[in-house]
Amino acid sequence: MGQMLLYMLAQKAGLKFSDLSITYTTMNDGILAAENGSLDIAAAGVTQRTEALKRHGRVVFSADALEVGDIVGLICKESVYTRRKKDIDTLTKMHFDCEKYVLSDLDHHSDAMLAYLKANASTKYTLPEFKQALTYQYFPLSIKDINDEILSPKGKYSIDKQTTIVNQYLLDIGIAKFPRLVPKIVRLGE
Repeated sequence: MGQMLLYMLAQKAGLKFSDLSITYTTMNDGILAAENGSLDIAAAGVTQRTEALKRHGRVVFSADALEVGDIVGLICKESVYTRRKKDIDTLTKMHFDCEKYVLSDLDHHSDAMLAYLKANASTKYTLPEFKQALTYQYFPLSIKDINDEILSPKGKYSIDKQTTIVNQYLLDIGIAKFPRLVPKIVRLGE
């Protein structure tokens, strides 16, 4: 994702991607190298961004500013959804209910997540840092949000728009020989 964002930024600046000097590192090593002046810029996920900001780093651009997102979620075959519609709809509703619960009152509903991150993540978030980190991400809170913002061609994180961007990137850097099609996506709630 970081390389694709750099590709998009180079395009916006009128540069050829092939003219950039890229060093491949892990995200944690990249942040340290940028902090110590060995790299000019480094890709960062939410955890690395939080660490960089703690150390007075600066965010130069974000995926959100370029209107792309790292779309994650549950994927299943249409036949599985048809066969287990009730179970998958229940799981989907439970997911949205959990998000809504936590986001409705971060001051009082974040304890379990902060404990999990403390035990498992390299960044030990304080409650204010955790609240700030959540602002870096988009959380659809309903099927309508997914349909409007991801599945609609006019949505901010349109899967069609992102497929076009990824295809252009893969073709331009020579990874793909022809564009990939957007997979058929079953719209829930329809």
